[in-house]
Amino acid sequence: MKDLTVIVITYRRPEILRRTLEAYRRVDSGDLRWKLVLVDNAGEAHARELAEEFGGGLPLEFLVETRREQNFARNVGLEEAEGELYVFSDDDALPAPDWLTEIWSGVSRWPEATMFTGRILPSWPPGYEPLELRTDLLRSAYMVTAWGEDEGYIQPERMWGPNLAIRAVPFREGLRFDTSIGPTAGQYAMGSELELAVRLSRNGHKGVYLPRAIVRHQIRPEQMEESWLAGRAFRSGRGVARLQGLPSSPSVLGMPRFVFREVGAHAFEWLAGLVAREGHRRLDGKLGFFHWLGKLREYRRLWGRRAHEPSP
Repeated sequence: MKDLTVIVITYRRPEILRRTLEAYRRVDSGDLRWKLVLVDNAGEAHARELAEEFGGGLPLEFLVETRREQNFARNVGLEEAEGELYVFSDDDALPAPDWLTEIWSGVSRWPEATMFTGRILPSWPPGYEPLELRTDLLRSAYMVTAWGEDEGYIQPERMWGPNLAIRAVPFREGLRFDTSIGPTAGQYAMGSELELAVRLSRNGHKGVYLPRAIVRHQIRPEQMEESWLAGRAFRSGRGVARLQGLPSSPSVLGMPRFVFREVGAHAFEWLAGLVAREGHRRLDGKLGFFHWLGKLREYRRLWGRRAHEPSP
């Protein structure tokens, strides 16, 4: 009988996955009975070979889900989960040696809570200067959640995927991840773990921040490029809009007018930063522009779906 299960999804990142599994080997779980469910979302040989290599030193169970959507893979992992707590992380998140014991002890201190999250800190690629994470968009791009030192209740919007633990009871009652949101082929709306946390919160479940439960997010060299950050901001905007739904406000062709204003305002900041050669202003304006453009794209999709719904 297990106390908890860690579920990790991987997709075509063997070198990153190797470093992550090496970090799991260094986890000191104390007396905890646990297992690691690794789900390959690609069905290629690399992940299976790594699972076989590390399986001797880890309580590892390897699964394959080839439907290209991360939440399909998570839901498959849930079918094999055991214990009273399910812990979700990513194949590029390096757990601290005391990560699991810190989560477990925090869960025992907050018996009335259902969801738990810890700190996510960046692990910058060798040879690159760390970026100043001065805005919410930059922090969310790199999944950095250093919310402070105080343990306590936290809003579901601050509970992110690389470091998320949820009691097993809601899953045993049928809770699953929404397969229409999250990483998939092509463009997609971000925020699959956030959507789940918000859904639980709306049903009365509380979340707690455990600052001593730490993972480090491996930042890849391509993630330091502005083109990657812009794409991330666009997907973030789509995810936020989907989560919030169409607002009740003045609209143009069914889409909120204020979104057009925000797109224009951030485009102006982007251009002004270029002209003035102010790097921070230029980048912040650019990322804000793509974030609101993503919102506009998702609102348009939501409006189109509503327009085609049959009248009551």
